[in-house]
Amino acid sequence: MFDINQLNNVDRWEADNYQLALAEYKNALLELFGDSSEGETCLEVYPESIYWVSNLIEFGYLYIGVTIPQMTVVDIEEIMTDLFPKKVSLLSPDDADPAIPVLVAFWEYLRREYQLPEADAILGYLHEIASEFKGIINDPARFGMAKSFFAMGQASGFDMTSQEGLNEFIKVYNASLTFSNLDAPGVAGENGIPPWPDFGNWRDFDVQSSSTRWTEQRKKKQKRKSAKAARRRRRR
Repeated sequence: MFDINQLNNVDRWEADNYQLALAEYKNALLELFGDSSEGETCLEVYPESIYWVSNLIEFGYLYIGVTIPQMTVVDIEEIMTDLFPKKVSLLSPDDADPAIPVLVAFWEYLRREYQLPEADAILGYLHEIASEFKGIINDPARFGMAKSFFAMGQASGFDMTSQEGLNEFIKVYNASLTFSNLDAPGVAGENGIPPWPDFGNWRDFDVQSSSTRWTEQRKKKQKRKSAKAARRRRRR
């Protein structure tokens, strides 16, 4: 039987095999959800949208440091209004439409199958944000650097879903910039725009360096631990 809590004690900062553990956990849970009554009903309408659940599992674990049974409304809100808009690129604004129905079905499955205590509150939040989510995830002010660049290339007619399209747009973007009187490599010229870095695959590029993200995640994790400890003390 699948253990919904099995990823709880796999610390990505200490475990060498955390990526394998995450992949195995995610794939098993996605398969179980897909075979459930909730999953079958929802995915019949939105057959290619289970990636929203996959992203929810990954983003929670990798960026916030929580697993599915540890998630609270606060964690879900951060994923839905910050991480998804920052990192998930859509080919069309309408591609956001299946997100809420699929995630609602997923948490309904979790509530029934695993009786997760936060499920009701999370479902309530998902229903509340349903009418706003499409605007939130398509708001350019919320985009991360890679997603902004993706949107720019897409709007310019390049196929940003392929490595070839990405590389071509980088060339065109950099060639279109005017530089003069540069004091150092990477400093912008008179138009104030630096050349786009050669980061390879846009899917692997992130807004923050890994070291900055590591530091911020550790701080958030420690803050959550301190808050939990304070709550325990108050209960005594």
